[in-house]
Amino acid sequence: GSMEPVTVSDGENYKFPECGFEAPDGKIFSFWRIDIVDVIVLPGNGCDINDQYVKNGVITVVAAWKDAPAATVKTAPKEKTLTYTGNAMDLVTAGEATDGEMQYALGNDATNAPATGWSKSIPQGNDAKTYYVWYRAAGDKDHSNSAKSCVTVNIEKANALVTADAQTVKE
Repeated sequence: GSMEPVTVSDGENYKFPECGFEAPDGKIFSFWRIDIVDVIVLPGNGCDINDQYVKNGVITVVAAWKDAPAATVKTAPKEKTLTYTGNAMDLVTAGEATDGEMQYALGNDATNAPATGWSKSIPQGNDAKTYYVWYRAAGDKDHSNSAKSCVTVNIEKANALVTADAQTVKE
């Protein structure tokens, strides 16, 4: 994930946001820590910003993580048997999660999970080719994300029927 930098004036009370970073495996967000002075702030709480927090003109705020049990994929999504129709189609059946929600992302291969593009929407495909649908149970506030897994799905080429019409060719 990413979060935009913020400009804060000396003496301003800054309200800290929810964390926009993806937690490391087995962890969930705990609190914000102002680096130089070890001040701890929870999201939604304010903190009076002053020059004691500044080093080289910058205030560094670090996300702190804590251990958490992982959400569980209760029912894994399954690949669908698909043939090209010219229309977008769901690539997998819906999965089900415990202690979180299912999320999906399209990857480039079955080995490396994508870092971005995760959504609760089931990915769709249109072209006749191989798709790599990654899924996970994204944890709630008390649970970390499950391990990421991949389902390989093929949209097969459609059979084409070509009928020739009678035709007269002039010489």
